[in-house]
Amino acid sequence: METNYQQSQVCTVCTKELNIQELSCPFCTYPVRGEKDEQDRFMSTYNSQRSLYQNYMTESLKATKSLYWLSGASVVGNMIMYAVTNESNFLIAAFLVPIVFIPLALWSRTNPFPALLTALILYILIILTDAIGNPAYVSKGAVFKVFIIIYLVKGVNAGYKSKKLWAELTQKRWTQEF
Repeated sequence: METNYQQSQVCTVCTKELNIQELSCPFCTYPVRGEKDEQDRFMSTYNSQRSLYQNYMTESLKATKSLYWLSGASVVGNMIMYAVTNESNFLIAAFLVPIVFIPLALWSRTNPFPALLTALILYILIILTDAIGNPAYVSKGAVFKVFIIIYLVKGVNAGYKSKKLWAELTQKRWTQEF
């Protein structure tokens, strides 16, 4: 009786099971049967791309934190303005801003580019709306506003680069979790 037993091995990079006859991993393209220098070049490129991706994600997370700061500052600042002026628009803004920006911050943890771009556009629209309604409000907290915008722009940029790099990595079919 003949057995249909195929020998197998595990890929060094993505840990998927391979047929022993494979020259390269069909999942991540690691040169399983390649020369040592070919394997070293692959791993060097892979590790460098992985490190770059992690740096972009770290930069995006800094922008995510700025959305939490924005939400907290909105609550505190608008509540103070409401207590001073007794205008209901400050009370509404105190809770509306966090209701919008906290979900964007949570979304940016998994998909930073569109979430942070949306947050940046909304924040600029809020500032412009304030400028139209009462130009004096624009200068209040200007340093904080500039700080938030800078972090959001950096986050959008890093989010775009991480999205582009992720597409490149998955196009090469590198599947190991980052």
